[in-house]
Formats: sequence, C-alpha cells, structure tokens
Amino acid sequence: MASGGPQLRFRGKTKTPVERVAQLDAFPKLREASVKPSAVGGFMSVASVVLILWLFYSEFAFFWDSKLSFQLSPDELMDEKMPVNLDVTVAMPCRSIGADVVDSTGQGVTSFGQLEYQDTWFELDAGQRDFFSSLKYVNEYLREEAHALQQVLWKAALSRTYDLPEATDRGGRPFDACRIRGSLELTKVAGNLHVAAGQTLPLPGGHVHLATMRHNLNFSHRVTRFSFGPPDHGVVHPLEGDEKVAQQGENREFA
Repeated sequence: MASGGPQLRFRGKTKTPVERVAQLDAFPKLREASVKPSAVGGFMSVASVVLILWLFYSEFAFFWDSKLSFQLSPDELMDEKMPVNLDVTVAMPCRSIGADVVDSTGQGVTSFGQLEYQDTWFELDAGQRDFFSSLKYVNEYLREEAHALQQVLWKAALSRTYDLPEATDRGGRPFDACRIRGSLELTKVAGNLHVAAGQTLPLPGGHVHLATMRHNLNFSHRVTRFSFGPPDHGVVHPLEGDEKVAQQGENREFA
C-alpha cells in the first residue's frame, strides 16, 4: 500500500569520500576576490618549495650514505719493497750536503735507488710560494683541527699535486740551496734517512759524510713531499708542507 504523503529527493551531486577529505581545512581561507597575488609572494612560495625539497633530499642522502670503517693490520708481505717519495729543499748548495739511507740490514742508499740533486734558491718566487703556502695551510688544518674530514677525503678521492713549480731565473744570482728529490725502494725494516753536511761516502753497515765546510752551515729546509707507498687519493702525509728555518749554531743534520 503506497503512502500518499510527499516524498523528498536529493538532486545535487553526491560527494565522494576523497572530495570530502579534500574540503577539510583547519585554517580559515580568504575569498579569492579578497586575495591580490604579487611577484614577491610567488617568489617566496617557489623558494619555500625548493628549500623543502632540498632538505628532504639532504636527509634522505644522509640516511643512505655509507660509513667508512678504518682497520689496521700487520703487513705480512715482508719480502716486498716499500717506496719512499722525497722532495726536500735545504738552504745549502748541493756540493756541500748529501743524503743517504742506512737500514738495520746494513744496506746503503746505493742499494735502494738514486736521489736527484738540483741546485736552486731557497727563497721561493711568487708561483712557488702560492703553491707551498696552500700545501702548508691545508696540511696544518687537517693535522690540527679537521681530523673528521678523513672520510670526506676518501670518498671524494681527492687528488693532490706534489710537484713544486720550477724556480724562475734570478738574473745571475748564485744558487744558495739544493733540492733533493726522488723515490727509493726500501726494505721493510728499521732504518734512517739522513741529510747532512758533506758528500755521502757509502760504507758497509754505516755512512760517512765528507764535509769540507766548518762554518756558515744553514740547515733551513722545506718539505714538499715525504710519503710512503704509491700515490693514493685522499691520503694526507703529515710532514708535507713543513718548513723550518734554522738559527745559527743549530744541528748540522736532520733525520
């Protein structure tokens, strides 16, 4: 039996659950007629979106970034040779100094290779000073303050240039320094490297320097390179960039 009363029908569009959620807003909004867009507001909106995306990417990259674990172990390959790379400038002419290596087996420098002696000037020109100052500053900073950068250096595979630029001509000024450089293949035993006054005379189990000068000895020196092993990226050798100016009366050799 049908009812004779009036019936109500909804003729509007039924909203889906997604549309209902999209209309939820906890903050009051101004009507579009009351909003005036500006270039500054648009720029701030774009900059905010870019900053948010960059922060999200940085946090995500940091979360997935690998961590390095450094481990030290004894060297078991005792029969292999170990290269030592040297580039030192001493404030004395090459005819007045000599460098040699003596290890606990009694072998001398002639058994390990040859070092090159090059007459030069101890005072650096502008290009050399810029190179050495940069090397000295970076190594001092890493040695004394920024120890935590070791992982960054390894991951970045930092490549460094060790060659000090050649000195420019000083217009007939006599040489007052000697640059000693080269690589030696040493045995993996205890030994000493000496740079002393006088030419080197190799002897079994020892070393002798024939010095003809007794005065005006100046062992101010500058270390551009002093490293062990083959060149490797991201490795900082602590003596590189070291510079010492000796006072009169100080030791006649350094080791």
